[in-house]
Amino acid sequence: GPIKRYHLSFQSPNQGSNKSLIPMARSSLTKEKALSFILTHIVVTKALPLSLTPHTLFQLMNLSAEAENTLNENDNLIPHEVIESLTNTYIDTQT
Repeated sequence: GPIKRYHLSFQSPNQGSNKSLIPMARSSLTKEKALSFILTHIVVTKALPLSLTPHTLFQLMNLSAEAENTLNENDNLIPHEVIESLTNTYIDTQT
């Protein structure tokens, strides 16, 4: 049969609006934003060295997916607190 091609777009649903200026807004929390926050928390906030091996990247991607799922399941949680907590637990298991 014919080959079907799919074009995926990763643009924010809030692109171009003021809503995108709100950091870590629940409606726009994605795995990509969670991963960005995790990397920043490890490298900048905690000042820890980070070697991005395929294994480490896989672990951090799973961590960001876990953060996204946790926040989508519970409206009462604060995004950056959930991500920091998960990241700190990850850091503790690596040292």
